[in-house]
Amino acid sequence: MSEPLSALPPESQSSVFLAVAQSTTDDISGHVKVTFSSRSRTLSSGTASTTVDTRKASGDDLTCDPEDLDEFNLNYDAECLDDNHHDHPLFRVNTLGDLSKESARNTFCRQVSLDPEFEPIDDGQTGDVFALCSPSGEKVAVFKPSGREHFNRHSLTPGQGAVREEAAYVVDRLSGGTAGLPVTTCTALEVSPGAVESGSLQAFAHGHIGPVEDFAMPRSYAAAIQFVSAETAESVAILDMRLFNTDRHGGNLLLTKPPEEGSTHGLVPIDHGCCLPPWWSLDEACFQAWKGWPQLCAMPSAHAKATMAKAVESLPATVQALRQLGIESASLITLQLSTLFLEVGVLERCLPLDTLAGLLLRNDESNFEEPSWFEQHVSCSITAAGVPCHFAVSMLNVKSLVTDDGRDFAEAAGSLDVTLLLKLVRESLMEALPHQP
Repeated sequence: MSEPLSALPPESQSSVFLAVAQSTTDDISGHVKVTFSSRSRTLSSGTASTTVDTRKASGDDLTCDPEDLDEFNLNYDAECLDDNHHDHPLFRVNTLGDLSKESARNTFCRQVSLDPEFEPIDDGQTGDVFALCSPSGEKVAVFKPSGREHFNRHSLTPGQGAVREEAAYVVDRLSGGTAGLPVTTCTALEVSPGAVESGSLQAFAHGHIGPVEDFAMPRSYAAAIQFVSAETAESVAILDMRLFNTDRHGGNLLLTKPPEEGSTHGLVPIDHGCCLPPWWSLDEACFQAWKGWPQLCAMPSAHAKATMAKAVESLPATVQALRQLGIESASLITLQLSTLFLEVGVLERCLPLDTLAGLLLRNDESNFEEPSWFEQHVSCSITAAGVPCHFAVSMLNVKSLVTDDGRDFAEAAGSLDVTLLLKLVRESLMEALPHQP
């Protein structure tokens, strides 16, 4: 039965286009065929084929049926689409685990027109970025083609960013959604005639008034929490540290206007393609956007503790979900390590988030040459867990982790006892992190 759009969750609502799809099987071409009112397009997606009729919505008549659409996702290799698509890898289950509700990512793909206007955005710092606009010119989504990524991280390769954009959304969503990431998924779109590209698609952040770098955070705690609440700042900081974000500068954390007079500004974190490095490359953390904020220099609030408790509880499901997305095992270990670090730091030791962030960061006064506190503790546990390693000066004149026997970590990773590593890191953190007075 069709369901009014207004009845969908708020994060899934949008006044754009509706795409109604019928799944068909095409084991030969391995394409998704998208049929419009006047022409058709072909999108690559495993070995599945889907015909989509895109119709312009009118007023309150916009409806959608979760049974009509299988989401396009290039991270899965599907043999075919069948009637029971709840069991099919192309079907996005609701990340809260309720199969009676449609995934917000499916709903988002449904609502965004598959025949949009593409507007290049000039300020993409890690790759080419396009805004998808409705016929009225309203920006409704942001698309980042995987093939146009050009970020510079020695631990990550351009082309790995799109799946990380979606992974960041899933991590936040499964932890309660407190950081407020816009709905994000992987898909494929025709950015110019005949040029179909895969990448990440994210709902446009409406209501923002600019990046936080354009505004001055008050330096006193009392004034700071009137500008951005402690709970809002803590949510973003926790997510960034869990993701081991290497790119949280002041340009990709947006400030939103207060929803009503007397309330505080909100935050919208975007651009997560440079997160979740492998466990042997924990040397590029960047939290410049919020490091030093007064809200984060205080003891963690009850909200921060509840957020971390939810993160710990949902970690097994989160790891499984990210593995299904295609996140590499080495990066899943990073998520486990950083979540463990915050579990001990916030729940066991009650340390300020700013203090904990400082332990993940390399010291800029030493030109980032020396390993961070966290790197040093993890490296000792890595050695004891089966991969002997040490820090050596790299060609960039900074100390990087290398294996004792000269192998690449990707090759040596099979010798790592992950369960033992996490056990040893927990013991090390419990011993080394001070109790908050």
